[in-house]
Amino acid sequence: MSIFACLLDAAASGSITRLFDCVQSRRVAAERERTQVAFTIAAVALAAKMARADGRATEDEFRTFERLFRVPEAERTNAARFYRMAKSSIAGFETYAKQAAEILGRGSPAAEDLCAALLEIAATDGVTGPELDYLARVAERLGVGEDAMAALRWARLGPAAGD
Repeated sequence: MSIFACLLDAAASGSITRLFDCVQSRRVAAERERTQVAFTIAAVALAAKMARADGRATEDEFRTFERLFRVPEAERTNAARFYRMAKSSIAGFETYAKQAAEILGRGSPAAEDLCAALLEIAATDGVTGPELDYLARVAERLGVGEDAMAALRWARLGPAAGD
């Protein structure tokens, strides 16, 4: 509802409370949208940098990203453009991991899900040591513990040497 619709509704009902409720509802919706955009940017960057961590970011990894992250149709072109820019190096991933942690909550199930998605992207063309190192650094910043990461690796890749 636009601010003018809020005003008209409040005037028609004679209720100032209705105006405040409407304005608050608009504020909450705007904050939710900003949070969604911030998370999308962080997820796109972390996924692109995951693809680059082994030295080569493939189109198959991009398709895996598209399958795992549901980017709104209206934003697909922008997301693809940002992904292609972000995949140039892993530099700066810390900022995006911090942003994701703030949105999802450090160590939350959603943060673990993000790590699982990044591992899935890495597995697209075979997981390498540099990718596991990158993922460990991201997981640390997301507050996802070593035990949780070991479980994710085991579930996706099978037991590690020595398990």
